[in-house]
Amino acid sequence: MTFRTQSKLDCSLYDSDYDILASFPFPVDIHNSEYDYSSFADKLVENEIHRIVIQNETVLPLTFFCLKHLTYFGIFNSHIIPYSDNDAYYQFPSEIEHLGSLASIVIMNTKITQLPEEFSKLKHLWSLEMHNTDLIKLPENFGNLTSLVFLRLNNNSFVYLPKTISNVETFNMVILDDNSQLRSLQSFNGIRNLRHLYARNCIIDRIPYNMPDLYYLLLSKNNITNLYGIETLGYNTNESKTFVFNSNRINYIPPEIRYVRNLNHLALSDNQLTYLPMQIFQIDTLLTLDISNNSFSTNELNRIIQTFKKTHPNLTLYY
Repeated sequence: MTFRTQSKLDCSLYDSDYDILASFPFPVDIHNSEYDYSSFADKLVENEIHRIVIQNETVLPLTFFCLKHLTYFGIFNSHIIPYSDNDAYYQFPSEIEHLGSLASIVIMNTKITQLPEEFSKLKHLWSLEMHNTDLIKLPENFGNLTSLVFLRLNNNSFVYLPKTISNVETFNMVILDDNSQLRSLQSFNGIRNLRHLYARNCIIDRIPYNMPDLYYLLLSKNNITNLYGIETLGYNTNESKTFVFNSNRINYIPPEIRYVRNLNHLALSDNQLTYLPMQIFQIDTLLTLDISNNSFSTNELNRIIQTFKKTHPNLTLYY
């Protein structure tokens, strides 16, 4: 079951957005400061609520989904779904499909473990942020969100992402930091246009593959052991590449790293490297390299330093 405050949503009972707000069991101020602790709403056109923030509340009234002009809503520090012994019951209401004008959603510190299949009907949604919500899964049809540009799902409980996520070709940035059960990014394999991917402090064991437009990849504090496939990242763009793999378990860098297009910044500190492939000295676009706190012998580290002095005299090398 998902939570309900009424048995059926009937928006015809309300003449205006103000009438809808008046039906809420808590006050909603208009034009209140967003630094206050109470709920508030904004309007862009007379009698039309376009933005609402719900803070520190214990219920989300079903009439919320009658606010058809909403382009943004935020829910913060709330407990909007009744207690259940089964986390799977903390599903956001399917009535979300009525808010077809939504462009941006932010939910923080509010328990919502699942999103309904109807969520994928939000065709104008370009930004979704869910922080510390105990989210355990996204709907399998998540790839139908064909306008989504920005996705941030920090500090949640999901293990994997739906395979359809690679269908979202509007992505620019995806942030998945601090998901302690997230093991894989392979659902992103083959995705086009995604430029920024951050997934720090997870338990990911290998890098993604075939992301032609990627140029900023942050994967620190994971369980990655090698960089197989790194040459398939960002091959379609000449943008400067920044790849950060600090604090993993990397013990091998394939020679194909030389084929990464316009690699400028590479961070590999706190790994288990004992040597670098000779091909890394052939990357003439390299500007900074961090190999500190690895397992190089003294001789190998000296070899690396002296070789880079010859091949990359202007390189900033951290060792």
